[in-house]
Amino acid sequence: MTRPATGRARLLFVVGSAHPLGGLMTWLDYLLPGLEARGWSPVLGLVEGPRYHRPERLLATHPNNRWIRIACRTGTSEGRARALVGAISEVRPAVAVGVNVPDLYPALARARRVGSRSRGLMTVHGIEPDLYADAARFRLVLDGAAGTNRLACVLLERDAGFAPERVFYTPYGVETPAPGPSGRDHEDPRLRVGFAGRLEQPQKRVLDLPLVSAALERLGVPCHWRVAGAGPEEAALRSGLPPDQAELLGTVASSDLPARLYRQIDALLVTSSWETGPLVAWEAMAEGVPVVASRYLGSGLESALRHEENALLFDVGDVEEAARQLARLARDRPLAARLREGGLALVRERYARTRSIEGWDRALAALLELPLLPHAENPAVPPATGRLERWFGPGRAETVRAALGRTGPDTGSGGEWPHAYGPGEARDAFFRRAAALDRPGKAGECWPR
Repeated sequence: MTRPATGRARLLFVVGSAHPLGGLMTWLDYLLPGLEARGWSPVLGLVEGPRYHRPERLLATHPNNRWIRIACRTGTSEGRARALVGAISEVRPAVAVGVNVPDLYPALARARRVGSRSRGLMTVHGIEPDLYADAARFRLVLDGAAGTNRLACVLLERDAGFAPERVFYTPYGVETPAPGPSGRDHEDPRLRVGFAGRLEQPQKRVLDLPLVSAALERLGVPCHWRVAGAGPEEAALRSGLPPDQAELLGTVASSDLPARLYRQIDALLVTSSWETGPLVAWEAMAEGVPVVASRYLGSGLESALRHEENALLFDVGDVEEAARQLARLARDRPLAARLREGGLALVRERYARTRSIEGWDRALAALLELPLLPHAENPAVPPATGRLERWFGPGRAETVRAALGRTGPDTGSGGEWPHAYGPGEARDAFFRRAAALDRPGKAGECWPR
């Protein structure tokens, strides 16, 4: 597959700017320069809002010399659509890539009506029903979708209705430095356990950590916790972990995680209910840290984590088994050494940054070789409900708001620029169905591609 012969194809990655320390920006930090080195011309489009989305704040942590501002100062869906159409007109990308900014896709439909030939690609970074509801809603204006996990790709085909040739598997990548000395080469008799991620319960199950800690104590394994992250359960976690056995680091920049976390622990614990990575597991493996992980939703089809080969595994929510697996690391140094070697081999084979960039290069080239989608009607989006919209309709109402410098009510960062429209299928039913799919070999001929 080859890119068009007419110069460097432009790419526009449309991204929120409310969360400067998120893992998505770490991914883009290596992907955009990597694609440029392979002949593409990527531009970072940072959305801006009246309160929460601030490009300059994000750029202070993630510098980028090729970016544009996509500003919606009113906070309305019509304002977001106009800003995005303007960005598409300015950049004229061969492919416009949405990174958790679903407003891009109806804007693409609008831009095409006035002559744009930009293709649209949705990136999917989670296993949540609202994401696949959005993919289905916008399927007729999206030329393709990219999943960072094999289960995500299967759900894009089966739930959202994408043709297999329009779904691309593009996993995350990490740096692969030579690991340092064994994590147990220290005088501390305690098992040093690390955790990295948002401190919340539904996905990350962070409140399992105190229960695992208590189970380790019953097993006679002294431990010390080192936790990187912030979130709504931070206070509960502080009160649940013994203060003399835990160090909560707060939010840690990805570039600082090796020194502040991975090189200070003997094991990384992943307790999640679902993941499309997790990136922190691959990072820990690259640093020579054994991983003890739940059999989270998303790990089956991926078939990356293999018990006693490159990780130790336990069922989601089984804190007693999680503690037993951690205890094995404390008592069995040959096992820990085998896991370090297996983890590093996995990262080098499947999750190195070079492989991630190569995968994106192939996906974008393949997307440009597919036939253009026929023109479609505007996809249905949640209607505006403000008083001005009721009086004048969304177009005139936006013009009035912009002229008066008025903004809508404070709806948080996710209302200012929505992460997803949703709501999609009921969560319990969605997760049951996804779990039935998430088994090695279940996807049949879909994988590997």
